[in-house]
Amino acid sequence: GEQVLRNDGINFMKEPDDVLGYTLKPGNYPNQLWINDQRFPQRETTPIKRRPGYLRVVCMGESTTFGNNSVSNYPAYLREILERDGRGFQGYEVLNGGVPGWVSDQIALRVKYQIARYKPDVAILYAGWNDFQSYDPLGIVPPVSYFESTYTSRSWVQRTAGGLKSVELLSAWYHSKNQVVQSATVTQNSPEQNYRFLVRSLDRIVADLRAENPKVAIFVSTLVGR
Repeated sequence: GEQVLRNDGINFMKEPDDVLGYTLKPGNYPNQLWINDQRFPQRETTPIKRRPGYLRVVCMGESTTFGNNSVSNYPAYLREILERDGRGFQGYEVLNGGVPGWVSDQIALRVKYQIARYKPDVAILYAGWNDFQSYDPLGIVPPVSYFESTYTSRSWVQRTAGGLKSVELLSAWYHSKNQVVQSATVTQNSPEQNYRFLVRSLDRIVADLRAENPKVAIFVSTLVGR
């Protein structure tokens, strides 16, 4: 993770991790951003042991779940709605499990080693943005996942040094599109093959959550733009 974070624009709030690649770094940051000791981007901590009568919701994803800060993100808004309009529970716990830049492999690993132990009643998966950005539908079908090639291969070379990932992706898309016009041999990979690592991660997440709480309600959200 150290090599990946070296040129990361928000590496001040990340730290290397030997299992997940990197995690959020606990601390109080400017602009109403807090990362607690459980590495969730929120000020309050949630005990692993369940509190009777409380509904526990865990939201998992990437920067779109993490949000702009600890008060401007969809898990925080969901918590406000539940506390204002919720019925039938003594209280509501909403954990923000979003980490900017993560792919689904990292989310699945965190579920296995941390989040499943919280035994949530509800799990919301808004995951897959970075998976879709990490695999080229016009390139060779990857033999291993982006996570595995990035964090376990010594031959991996970071493609950009401090540049925006979106700019890099637009550039790659532009050149790929032009290659389609120039060459009739380029074919599009099937989504089932190209994004099989995302599907694998979702299967693992569901299995690990249900192993701890068979009654957990799991919502897989459609990826939508702003």
